Amino acid sequence: MKRFRNIWLLLAIMIARAGVFCANAQSVSEIGVLVRDGSEAVAGCVVVLPQLSKWAVSDAEGRALFRAVPEGRWEVEARMVGYVCLTRTIEITAESREATIRMSAQSFEIEDVTVTAQSTNAAGTASRIDRTALEHQQVVGLADALQLLPGQLTQNPSLSGRSLLTIRETQTTNEANALGTALVIDGAQVSNDANLQRMSTAKSSSAESTIPPEGGSGIDVRTIATDRIESVEVIRGVASAEHGNLTSGAVVVTTRAGATPLEVSLKVDPRLKSASVAKGVKIGGRGGAISADIDIATSLQDERQLTKKYRRASAQISYTDNFNLGLGRLRLNTRLGGHTTRNAHDSDPDMTQREYIRTTDDKIALTAGAQLLANRLWLSALRLTLHASAQHQTTRTLDEHIAEMPTPYTGAMQTGEAVGAFYPVTYDETSRIDGRPIVLQAKLLANATQTAEGFVRIINRVAVGGEWNTKGNRGEGKTGDFLPTGFRPRPFRDIPFVHDISAFAEEKIRLQRRRHAIELQAGLRLTAMHARDYDFGLSLDPRLNARWTMQMSENQHVELVGSWGIMRKLPTLAHLYPDPAYLDKLSYSYAEQEGSDFRGRALFTTLVVLKTQNPDITMPRSTNAEIGLRAGLGQTKTEVTLFNEKLRNGLTFSSEVAPLPYRAYDHSRPATYQNGQLISDEDGQPVAFRNDTTFLTYTRPVNASETDKWGIEYTIDFGKIRPLNTQLILDGAYFNIERRSGNVEAYYTSTMINGAERKFAAVVPSRGTNTTVNQRFSSSLRVVTRLPSVGMVVSAKVQSVWLDRGRRTMKHNGREVLEPRDGKFVVLPLALVRPDGSLLSNLPNGLEISAQTRDYVQNFATTILEEDRPKPYAMIDLRLTKEIGKALQFSLYANNFANRRPLRFYASSDSWLKKNTEIYFGCDMKIKL
Repeated sequence: MKRFRNIWLLLAIMIARAGVFCANAQSVSEIGVLVRDGSEAVAGCVVVLPQLSKWAVSDAEGRALFRAVPEGRWEVEARMVGYVCLTRTIEITAESREATIRMSAQSFEIEDVTVTAQSTNAAGTASRIDRTALEHQQVVGLADALQLLPGQLTQNPSLSGRSLLTIRETQTTNEANALGTALVIDGAQVSNDANLQRMSTAKSSSAESTIPPEGGSGIDVRTIATDRIESVEVIRGVASAEHGNLTSGAVVVTTRAGATPLEVSLKVDPRLKSASVAKGVKIGGRGGAISADIDIATSLQDERQLTKKYRRASAQISYTDNFNLGLGRLRLNTRLGGHTTRNAHDSDPDMTQREYIRTTDDKIALTAGAQLLANRLWLSALRLTLHASAQHQTTRTLDEHIAEMPTPYTGAMQTGEAVGAFYPVTYDETSRIDGRPIVLQAKLLANATQTAEGFVRIINRVAVGGEWNTKGNRGEGKTGDFLPTGFRPRPFRDIPFVHDISAFAEEKIRLQRRRHAIELQAGLRLTAMHARDYDFGLSLDPRLNARWTMQMSENQHVELVGSWGIMRKLPTLAHLYPDPAYLDKLSYSYAEQEGSDFRGRALFTTLVVLKTQNPDITMPRSTNAEIGLRAGLGQTKTEVTLFNEKLRNGLTFSSEVAPLPYRAYDHSRPATYQNGQLISDEDGQPVAFRNDTTFLTYTRPVNASETDKWGIEYTIDFGKIRPLNTQLILDGAYFNIERRSGNVEAYYTSTMINGAERKFAAVVPSRGTNTTVNQRFSSSLRVVTRLPSVGMVVSAKVQSVWLDRGRRTMKHNGREVLEPRDGKFVVLPLALVRPDGSLLSNLPNGLEISAQTRDYVQNFATTILEEDRPKPYAMIDLRLTKEIGKALQFSLYANNFANRRPLRFYASSDSWLKKNTEIYFGCDMKIKL
């Protein structure tokens, strides 16, 4: 609690610092921006002066009022649901302090309708994807929208498998990147940290090979209906200090909330069917509205297999309104939403054995936001966001077992010997994981903006804020009948809630002299995490962004940008409080079969490793740096960014062993376990045994993952070929990513030698290669043709992968440990573990021929170190959107419509693989009433 008080003290100092600066500033002017749709006033439109970090909301007369605005030329942005986001420049003088901007309703009949991602002026490299781009792209899931970013390759839409958000990645399923990518919806950060839906952190299960575990991993964004999204901002670089609990960028989503016509949308492709209905109505004359939407979707993993199906239903109701207060104008945004999903992998009806894996996820969430536009010297704006969510998640599995004889098992919960039982000959192995994650969040942000005129125009913005989060899980946990050996029930409600509190401050100063401008933005985020049995201390995340701009003329400019910062991800409940490891060894088993009667006796020795805390676990940390060039020459715009990212202390799971001493009893006679002894039923004497020791393997979460990443992103917008009304955009990226596991692992091969347990376990750098290096250079030429007279947009993307290299190896302490020997590569153990748990580091000669150790010498083919260098490959995607009148919109797409899937050779595996996605197509129809 002491460090929490320190945070509030620091926050008070930051606010005082802002107040001193503001007290010395002077108001310069007051302006009004009139927002019009034709001749009608537009109420409730958010008008922003990005250079001044000021915003206002238009009133019933369509006027947005700004105070303390100096004379000069300023950019103005206007945003409102149902309208095209407008950016233009206005000039304010002593005689002209009012400007008019005219909005256009979103339509494909607009001359320059946006259907691609657009660069923003946010801190760090960021792109904005508007609703028209989402509609033209016909995204099915939120992750599909990220395919509009430079360097991202086409993936066919699907809801049948987990969908993760990854940024600047060559692997869309990379868990480390997905875990560190923040998702913010309507100002509230979505958290998956309290999700515990996995069979065990100490032992994997066969079910997880079909449906991967969700606990301790990135957010599955299949639950987010894309038809309700108004815009998506993707922060790829160093985020503002306002954003925390991330290492790999952020995806900021704004949902629709406002007056809209009744919209009915239908999506159809070979594996997906979805429908949505949305409507928003005005209330009052202040620009307020109430809106609601409902979405349902069904997806098949394979259209030929109806037994693997995903279903989703979601709904949301939103309320927005604006009020005039004595201190300023207040804008309220409240959203109540939820979803329910069902994911089933059932057995084939033609199979004789029954099995299934079924998951459900029901969620309800409330987000309430209030923004106060004060326009005072000491306070420009104040924003408060409150968020609460509750989920009910279940994972049910069934596996029908049919055996010739019953099999022994144990459910012992304590270390020692315990009587076991026998599965029936035919039985249903069932398990149920019941999770109820709860997340509460509160966030407050205040900022003040001032200007000063002189030899250099100075614009200064100071922002300070705080954030509090708590998360936990009140589920029943893991239960079941006939659980497999090694698994035990565990109630999630026994796991404590985790709290974190943050304070952040950021100052942005802009110095402008004629054609030149310099922007410096420096921020600091302080986070304290409180979890029972842990002491994380106070983490400091400094962040810095800089920009130099030279404006030669209205259509010519050059910008140099740079940024550096540290970002951290908080460990999840699955990493903080892992499951105990239950290690079971069968000591005695005897079974008799007399006709239809069966009599069995079993005795197990169990070792419980109660490592339910991870005292050495820490926060993954990412250090990011960027430098970029942005230039405009006429209608051609160029943006090039060189980035470098280093992730340290990444969360992963590591294999460990524990020696288990046990008694190996004589199995030839029936016996009964009494008072710690196994007594023969025949003569009443103790059953003979020998003492032996085995090793059993389990897994623990550790900070062992490291990633070094650098690359170049580029976008060249060549502008429009006016006779064809066609725009050409070339974008792409070069990624160089090295992933390493900095942890050693231990494992045991349980082969009996001369009737006794093997006497050693092995410590190795990794079971398999632990280092990969991937390089990819790709480009996408987007050709966008607009036909506004008929309300149609046609686009084609020529996607080319020019370089796609990959190499694997095994390293320890920075050096390769693969040794050539007898026409292959071998990796020797680093050490051996003796039965008493001690290490044998000075390994004896002849490891490869000793019966005790030869299975611990890992053998690899000679091709393991070969670099995969497939030849370039390419494909073409098509998109078409057509408006028919004002009431109907029709879209269709075809990915890899030429079905171009060339074979490429991979030397490391001596195999040929097909590249590009398979041909895929679908359509979308929207009715507006």
